[in-house]
Amino acid sequence: MTTNQRISELDALRGIGVLLVVLFHYTYRYYEYSGSPIPAFNFRYGRLGVELFFMISGFVIFMTIERTRSAKTFLLLRLTRLFPGYWFAIIFTSVIVTVFGLPGLEVSWKAMLFNFTMTQELFDIPNVDPAYWSLFPELSFYLLIAMVLAVNKREYFDAVFLFWMGFIFVCPFLDIPLPFQELFNLRYGVFFIAGIQFYRWKKARETGTAFTLFQITLLLSVVFVWYSYNTVSALIITLFYGLFFLLVLNRLTFLKVRILLFIGAVSYPLYLVHTCLGFIVMNVLSLTLWSEFLIAFVLSLITATGMHYFIEKPAMDYLRRKWLKKPSQVTPN
Repeated sequence: MTTNQRISELDALRGIGVLLVVLFHYTYRYYEYSGSPIPAFNFRYGRLGVELFFMISGFVIFMTIERTRSAKTFLLLRLTRLFPGYWFAIIFTSVIVTVFGLPGLEVSWKAMLFNFTMTQELFDIPNVDPAYWSLFPELSFYLLIAMVLAVNKREYFDAVFLFWMGFIFVCPFLDIPLPFQELFNLRYGVFFIAGIQFYRWKKARETGTAFTLFQITLLLSVVFVWYSYNTVSALIITLFYGLFFLLVLNRLTFLKVRILLFIGAVSYPLYLVHTCLGFIVMNVLSLTLWSEFLIAFVLSLITATGMHYFIEKPAMDYLRRKWLKKPSQVTPN
């Protein structure tokens, strides 16, 4: 596995993750929001698609580190991936909510502007879109990795992850303020760590290098899941671990289905726009569950595809040429 090679299976996993979240929002969360009876057949556990995204992010980050020499370059690579589509999504979502209305989910213009920083979770400021809550854990994870790179001590990663995991384990027994928990990613850090360690495991198998402490933190992350989640959720997340194990063994090629790969490729903009856009469509149409779902999903997918090709990729390419003096990867993980 070369450092600049795109792993198609990751797009398949992204596709699964975003489909789970979309199904959760359209078959369960929308009915909570609208006060309507929740359908008997719903995807309430689709919310766990976010945990899958965090694992993918951890895996990808160590791929990025292998082709990155400095903390500055690392941050620029990740921020140019994260922010352009997000900024456009804020504007797009604010406009459609203003025009069509979404009672209970509107935010003030001041809150909307603060959302551009992606730090609104720290200050208890409403998200423009409810799904944006998951973006700050990503951002704080990037900053942690950048700090290790800044001191030029990559050999510290094992110690950092072990210390971080220990902190995560004691957090439920301490009265730690919520902003502090969010800043240090104490609830979802285990999934980033798990993704990193699966990548290192895959790399170790391919290069014949010895395992280090990373297998300990991977095992601890599984223990944390079964301690912190209910049985059904823990089983689903364990299934995610199983998919990554198959990825380590190069046995995940069965997921390389064209439509799933495409949805995975546009999963980030789809995640950013599907909630409010879908809720508006469902408010306006008031059709049967699956008719509403299909129309909302298709419109969201079309919007996300346009964002990916006309906003996200061009902006990322431009910023990387400008700031890093080089073009971006054609299709970065």
